[in-house]
Amino acid sequence: MSHGANPRNGSPGLFTSSPGAAKNTDPSRHAQFYSDLVPGMIPVALLGSAVYLVSQGMRLLQASLSHEKYLEQAEARVKELEVEIETLMHAQAHGQDASSGAHSDPSNGICPLA
Repeated sequence: MSHGANPRNGSPGLFTSSPGAAKNTDPSRHAQFYSDLVPGMIPVALLGSAVYLVSQGMRLLQASLSHEKYLEQAEARVKELEVEIETLMHAQAHGQDASSGAHSDPSNGICPLA
């Protein structure tokens, strides 16, 4: 297939341009639309990106603080249990009834059996 003029209908070929295309120096409507739109959208895009990054940073900070709080609570609970173990071992070493101390304190989380 040749890319020149079509002999059947007299139309120009694929690579020929119309005579008015070379003279038209005005930007197309699409080019004008985007050249008006894009400069105004740059601050919006920057602001949106900044807000997104700050929100992600805040979410990361919240997760970090939540994890830190969980670790502090877990360490406090471990210390409570260590103190309870020491108390029970001390009571057992001295021959006292270790279970009586556990049943008398309802706040220790141990449910006494009947």
